Amino acid sequence: MDWGTRMNTIAKGAIAAGAAVVLLTGGLGSYALWSDQAQVAGGTIRSGYLALSVQEATWSDVTTGIPAPFDPATDQIVPGDVIRYTANAVVDGAGKNLEATLLADTADLSGDLLPYLDVTMTVDSITTSDLSYDLGTVDGAEAYPIQLDFSFDAGTSFNEGMDAAVNLDDFELTLVQNPNP
Repeated sequence: MDWGTRMNTIAKGAIAAGAAVVLLTGGLGSYALWSDQAQVAGGTIRSGYLALSVQEATWSDVTTGIPAPFDPATDQIVPGDVIRYTANAVVDGAGKNLEATLLADTADLSGDLLPYLDVTMTVDSITTSDLSYDLGTVDGAEAYPIQLDFSFDAGTSFNEGMDAAVNLDDFELTLVQNPNP
């Protein structure tokens, strides 16, 4: 190969290498697409809230249909008795698409009387045995009258449930947000 051909090959290689560098680096600012930007008027996103309080809670014996005072700390029940917890559950909340359910949480109740008790919940005159009430949309504060009836099974026999107790200290009302659809 002569000197001229060799220089021509070297020159072509150098030009190709230079072109590759330009393509890989994007031309170092010599190659640009048009662009623009504008400020977005987004405002502020805020979260809502959900709160529960209990007011005017009382216990009563409603076995005869006429409420009589009942003190869980000192009074004793027998098969067939119905003891009622009555209160106003004040639900307060705000938020777009906020819906909630009120629950009577008796899962932590304990004691050897527990197997002989049936518990029902009544909210707004609707009684449920699953101890839950769907409030629907929550928007501001609203009081819901709530009743929980603890019924000592009248069919209890053979001295079952005699001299037994259930601890009501672990009974709670719970308010939970419903999942958004």
